Parts: sequence; structure tokens; C-alpha cells
Amino acid sequence: MRVRTLLAGAVAVVALLIGVAGPANAAHKDGSCNSGELCLYWSTTSTSFIDFLIGDNDHRNDTFTCCSDRLGWGQTVADNVATAWNRDSDAYAVVASLLTCEGAFDVVEPLETTILGDAVRNNNWSNCWELP
Repeated sequence: MRVRTLLAGAVAVVALLIGVAGPANAAHKDGSCNSGELCLYWSTTSTSFIDFLIGDNDHRNDTFTCCSDRLGWGQTVADNVATAWNRDSDAYAVVASLLTCEGAFDVVEPLETTILGDAVRNNNWSNCWELP
């Protein structure tokens, strides 16, 4: 029984270390476009953006958090995104026109920046991640 308890404790420590091993500075919606995140821009990559480490089923309650001196800062993300930058090296980012990643969508490949297509540009309500 003691061996099982020790083994379970060791597994928990390893799992914690692996979980911490992700991008050191990445944090959901922190105003910094880090590795592993999807960054949605008000217009081009030189305008205000919001960063997502995880998917977001509803952009209506989000505002562009970076940067106060750039166009788009403080505006609602829903229906205001023109460009997306996927900073994740493995997952595909999906930007969709309806809630919960439904409706028309654009897929942003790993480590790519794209101007969203007509069906989603300035017509976005959610985003999610898809693994290959």
C-alpha cells in the first residue's frame, strides 16, 4: 500500500512538472502574444489584439487588450477581427462566425498569420483549437 501511495505521489509530481513545462510567459488574454497562443487582431498585426491560450466560445464578452496606443484597443472582439496569428506549433486554430466554433470558419495553420476570409472577417464570434 505504501509503495502505491509513493508511486501515485511521484506520478503527480511528474505530471505537475510536465504541465509547467509549457510556454513560460503564456497566459490566456494577458495582452501579450506568446508561443502557443492564437492572437486575433482588429485589423493588421500592427493594430490592437487579444490573445487566447485556450478556445473561447463567445467573443462578445471580450475586448482587445493590447495596446492602448493602437487602433481597435478596448473594442469588442466579436465582429471586429481581420487578422489571426496562430503561435502554436502543433494545433490548428479555428475562427468561427457563430458561437461554440460553429457556422462559417477559417482555419489558421500552426505558426501562420492569415487575413481572415470574407465569411469570417469582422464576422467572428468564437475560436477553438483542432489537433492534426
